[in-house]
Amino acid sequence: MNKNVKAALAAIMQTDGYKKFVVAVVAAMIMVMNPNPNVAQADAPTRDYYGKSAAYVAKAIGCKQFKRTGPALYSKDGGICYLKGKRVNIKTYQSMSQQFNWDMLVMDSFGPRFYWASGLGAGIVAKNGNRPAAVVGARALGGKVCHG
Repeated sequence: MNKNVKAALAAIMQTDGYKKFVVAVVAAMIMVMNPNPNVAQADAPTRDYYGKSAAYVAKAIGCKQFKRTGPALYSKDGGICYLKGKRVNIKTYQSMSQQFNWDMLVMDSFGPRFYWASGLGAGIVAKNGNRPAAVVGARALGGKVCHG
């Protein structure tokens, strides 16, 4: 590296602007590595399930006793299974817009105490919309917990 470039970099590193930048980067890294403990985090890597069947998703996340229910309003496919002991419904979507429409329908229809898990191309919800099932679903899908 050129001697003048090294001198310029050394001068920049001594400025307050550089120090603020480094602090901001470190703070951002801490936030990413230590997320809010009140939000369910994914145990599984995020996977893209757009266009997949509910049976495919159930197998991928370790659901037991899967039974296909088929497509419904705003979903490509659906099924019922047991995920870590919780009975859940799996929904899959053909596209992001289809999933968005389903999320908005549920959010508007069921209210703030209804929870579901949303992953890329798949959603998991308990029959009564309980939060513990949504948390298990979010962790399995690599997604997040949503509520009305």
